[in-house]
Amino acid sequence: VMREPDSGLLYLVHNNSLPYFDGDRAQRRLADLVFNFSDACADGGAGELNNLVVDVGGLYGDYGMHAASHGCRVAMFEPQLAYTAVINAAVALNAMQDRIHVIPGAVSVTDGSMLYYRAGAHNGNTFFTPDATTPDAYPVLSYRMDTLFADVPSVLYMKVDVEGFDVAVVRSADA
Repeated sequence: VMREPDSGLLYLVHNNSLPYFDGDRAQRRLADLVFNFSDACADGGAGELNNLVVDVGGLYGDYGMHAASHGCRVAMFEPQLAYTAVINAAVALNAMQDRIHVIPGAVSVTDGSMLYYRAGAHNGNTFFTPDATTPDAYPVLSYRMDTLFADVPSVLYMKVDVEGFDVAVVRSADA
């Protein structure tokens, strides 16, 4: 377990190495501007019913946990089950179960199921395939944003990091 100096959040560390942080600091700084300016995520704030942050491609969960630390409610999608377990452990360690809902699946233009596989050692080498004979492919549930959040007035902020599948995510969120 590692405590991040800036926010005090706890992270699970594997094999004495920190999680991979590519553009996460930039994402966090941009999100801070949104969260602090609008005050929509503050407990009891004017945006109390409109403080949903959607994190599509949660990986280690650091972005969603950062949003929850600002008081936001977070729906986090992650199709890789190993990372879903890491996120759930971090959520429990930080007692954020009431703010973060982890959804082990993908966001796509259709509700249903997709074949997912990891093609390499790096966590970014992940793909969806229509071919059931692809080695190590396994089915994951897929959700349309418009279906899943039909009763939500609006989403405050949506972060999408899905290795080239971004257009499908955006198309699933027309409403």
